[in-house]
Amino acid sequence: MLDIVRNLVSSIFGKILLGLMVLSFALWGVGDILTSGNSKLAAKVGNQKVTLEEFYNKFGRKVQELNLSTGRQMTLQEAHEQNIDQFIINELVYEKMVLEFANKNKIYLNDNILKNIIKDLPQFNGTDGKFSEILYKNSIKNNFSSEEEFLNELTFVYINSLLFENFKSGEFTNKKIIDLLYEHEGEERNIEFFIFKDKDIIIEISENELNEYYNDNDSNYLTEEERTIDYLTIKLDDYKKLISIPNDETRKYYNENKNQFFTEEKRSIEMARFHDKDNAENFYEVWSLNNSANTEKYIQENSVTISKIEDLSKDSFESNVTNEIFNLGKDYVSRPIKINDAGYYVVKVINISPEIQETFESVKKSIADEMSYNEAYELYDQALNYADELLLGGHNLEDVLIDLDLKTIIDSDKNIIQTSKLDEFIGSQDNKELFADAYKQNLNYISEIIINNETAYIYKISNINESYMPDFDDVRDQVKIDLENHKLEKIQEEAANQFLIKYQFKDYDEFKNYINSTQLKLIALNNIRRNDNESNFEKSTIDEIFALNKDNLLKFKDSMNNIGIIYIKDIKSPRDKISNEYYNQVLNNIKLNFDLSIENVFGDSIIEESSYEIFIQNINNIFS
Repeated sequence: MLDIVRNLVSSIFGKILLGLMVLSFALWGVGDILTSGNSKLAAKVGNQKVTLEEFYNKFGRKVQELNLSTGRQMTLQEAHEQNIDQFIINELVYEKMVLEFANKNKIYLNDNILKNIIKDLPQFNGTDGKFSEILYKNSIKNNFSSEEEFLNELTFVYINSLLFENFKSGEFTNKKIIDLLYEHEGEERNIEFFIFKDKDIIIEISENELNEYYNDNDSNYLTEEERTIDYLTIKLDDYKKLISIPNDETRKYYNENKNQFFTEEKRSIEMARFHDKDNAENFYEVWSLNNSANTEKYIQENSVTISKIEDLSKDSFESNVTNEIFNLGKDYVSRPIKINDAGYYVVKVINISPEIQETFESVKKSIADEMSYNEAYELYDQALNYADELLLGGHNLEDVLIDLDLKTIIDSDKNIIQTSKLDEFIGSQDNKELFADAYKQNLNYISEIIINNETAYIYKISNINESYMPDFDDVRDQVKIDLENHKLEKIQEEAANQFLIKYQFKDYDEFKNYINSTQLKLIALNNIRRNDNESNFEKSTIDEIFALNKDNLLKFKDSMNNIGIIYIKDIKSPRDKISNEYYNQVLNNIKLNFDLSIENVFGDSIIEESSYEIFIQNINNIFS
């Protein structure tokens, strides 16, 4: 479930440090594990508590996710016996450790910040681009046991990100290390190579050789099982088309909820921050006189930094701060405002956008869209519940199609029950794991309702062509081609080995003379890098190219199974050319790895410094 929260907030933070969650799995067995007391708790970390209800809800959802991804039907008891509950309690304990650390260090999220985070999540934006309470509630309903649980996990993800984003290497990276890695990573090589010609090689194959090769490699000719399904699709969009909200209903909603349709007052401000009150007061005395020349002189002489914020809303800061700002008139300057642990701020209001009541005409479309979405969702949900009852009663896809009157709802000339190869159907899905169970079911199996976002599927296994081993005569031509390629590769391999024995310690001129005498094609590749992925060479071949010295030879096989010889013609240092771009790229890679190491150290320290208790007996009692 925490993955869902991470996905929701990814647009805000750019990335959440997923690797840090691995630390939580090291917790089990590290500290003193209690078996009694606090009968309603699964664990306790400082003042943070993990209730048995919180643990059980998360455990149950994790088992459901595992069943969906693996196609199993594991019970909660079986999951407990496989110690999955240990992973869940470890994850919960680690979350509480981070929150406890934040509390001790006075790092908090107030309600206004949390509200702004949620309002900014694109998943909760309606068709008008604004926050939709219906989308928000439906998401909570579908993915969490309560709104409180969602807010708790969102708080953890946000604070976890805030804590670890502070650990960045910045400019404190050893230049000698960068230079060494730059030299290593930036090195380039020029090579020349040829491929042994195969058109002059005659391959002779006897019937006995064909049979022997087939018997030794029969698994290569196994025909895989092929499955076909019939499937029914039920979409929320089809139910949206059925809904039309009358104008008088949208107007009634507007009149009853006018307080929701305001463009709130916003202000643009300039502000200066000071460490002590006296300096803040001195600047206030100058700034409040609105003498630009004197103000600019004071700023220059005292190195004051002026910051600007556009469109400041009332919930952007703590209420005591915004109250003072929003009580100021345009061009007025506030007296020093103290913000705990941040210093003193002097604020000037430079523009005021007053609160405006949005007209019915400007919002009626968004109201109608939201109301129609809500009604459509109810119909869609009822349809899925009814379909579920039909399936439980042993009805087939045709029964579901008729009883839900899908032909009328979908209004399509195409067959509503469609047929597809299972591989092709699953290949077209975003969440392929939802349908993995179809590979394990018997003929005529009818699935439960599978919901993927706002689309539901029901499928039936309509045909299974079992895998089989074809007779030799049926694949004789392919066997012959494979054996010819195999023998050709062995001949080329032997030719390459003989070439290396003869020319390994000879110079480039003799290498070139061989090419000319045999009329082979010599190919040059310049400026190859260690991470090259544009050539036909395997990664292992690239590694070998950079492991050899200049004027050495190397046997290779490319991605097309051609065999040839490479000559290391030249080695080029990155310092031979003027380029800051690659140097900066290496620097950024070093910083990234350094930052990750520091983050892991910090995560370990949070665990080591935390006092916690895990109540095993209470957890075991749930399953007894």
